[in-house]
This record gives sequence, C-alpha cells and structure tokens, in this order.
Amino acid sequence: MKIAIVGAGIAGMSAAYDLSKKGHEITIFEAADYVGGLAAGFKESHWDWSVERFYHHWFQSDSAILGLIDELGWSDQLIFPRPVTVMFHQGKFYPFDSIPSALLYPGLGWGINKIRFGIVNLAIRFTNNWKDLEKFTVDEWMRKYAGDKAYEQVWEPMVVGKFGERYARQVNMAWMWARLKARTPRLGTFKGGFQAFSDKLAAKLSEKGVESKNYFYPVHLQPFYRKMFGYEEGNYPVTELISSLTFAIPFFSNISFEEQNYVYQTIAESLTEIKNETFD
Repeated sequence: MKIAIVGAGIAGMSAAYDLSKKGHEITIFEAADYVGGLAAGFKESHWDWSVERFYHHWFQSDSAILGLIDELGWSDQLIFPRPVTVMFHQGKFYPFDSIPSALLYPGLGWGINKIRFGIVNLAIRFTNNWKDLEKFTVDEWMRKYAGDKAYEQVWEPMVVGKFGERYARQVNMAWMWARLKARTPRLGTFKGGFQAFSDKLAAKLSEKGVESKNYFYPVHLQPFYRKMFGYEEGNYPVTELISSLTFAIPFFSNISFEEQNYVYQTIAESLTEIKNETFD
C-alpha cells in the first residue's frame, strides 16, 4: 500500500519506520527543509552538538522511543545525566531533586503545607486514574488538595513559565499528572543532540526506501532557477512563508469519493486532536 505521512517529526518518522517494516511504500511530506519537527535543532559550524529549537528530553520511563532506539542499535548513544534541580527562596538556592531535599526546603514551612505537598506527590505517582483528573485544571486541583502555599511555591511558577500567565489557569490536571507520573530523576538526550537523532532516523528510513520531501517548494529556489537567474532565499519572502506553512494531501485524477472522504475525516480528526491538546 502507498501511504503518505504529513510531517517528518519523531512521530511521523517512527510511524514510517513501522509501516515500512510491513512492506508498505511510504512517502513523508515535510514543510521545513529539515527533519525532527519540534525536536529539531540548529548548530553553528564549529559546534559539536545541536541546540534544540524547543526544549526536549526523554525520561527513562519513555519505553516506546527507547525501545525504537534499542531496535535500531543506537542505545550506546543515549545519555542520561542527572540534572541539578534547585528552588530559589528568599535570596538563596535550595536543592529540590530528592525526597530528603524536598523535606528540608524551607519555603513550605514545617507544618501542614509540607505534609500536604508530600501526600499529593505520592498520590499522583501511584494513581493511574487520570480520567477523573480531566475534570479539573491544575490550578483547581492543586489548590484544593495541596493547598495555596504549596501550589504557589512549587507548581504554579512552573505552569506559568511553560504556558504563560494567560493560559496557566486553563491547563488540565491530567497533563500535570502525566508529567509527574512519568518523570524520572535522570533526563535523557542523544549524543550530538536531538537533531543528530532525527537525521540518523531519516537516513535509516532513506535506506529502507522511505522518501521525505517538501511540498510546494518555491519555484524560484529550485536548482534550475537558482542557477539560471541567481535567485536565493529571501527574494520572495511571502512565497517562502506560504511554502513553509503548506503540506500535501493525497490527490489524483481518479481518486474515489470514499478516498476523498477518508482524507477529509482524517484531517478533521487530526485538527480536533491538535485543538484539544493545545487548549486543554
């Protein structure tokens, strides 16, 4: 079966890898001129490692991606250092990366606030009932069970830092549960950075016959026009912007109504999922 995948991020390339093993003919369409999606990076010529465009790491509990890396034989290139986590309180930094250090942190005092903080952490770690948590925002649930002081000292600054003050109070508690439930003391990366991993995965897919191509690549940047007329990036910024924001959907002269409807339904469902993930 011929299958098109929109986006050469980690999920798109992983799907392509699994499908290609089953004998399908895969083409990946990517708007950018690099692979990796949100995990992509950039680097200067004298850097050994790339820097992620958006902050990324793996947990030691991320069995799916670590299983793929092991299957590809790249586990020796995984790095899991233990970061130093501190809290800033009244002009001083305090360690906050273990149970003993959390118990000694003075910002929560020494009474009920610290007890509630500990109980909430244990409850989140040991529960698998995330569906009930979907009924609450982080702000609502944490204030109710951890208390205002513990929430405002520990979790609220993190949520505001990630989502901004405008959206911090809208973040769903199930999202926070997933972060705390899966979290491990060590955070992982790939030797050379996430871009190095993405490039290796793309190269592996290429070996298996999986194509990755841009859609609506600007005409003036195609090799013939570059050579003939000397065009270069920046000559037509509007065209280049449209190209970077455009993706391909299947179309051909004898596409059936059922196939058209399938494409439509798939796009609609994907957009709904993206909307829910963005605004939950």
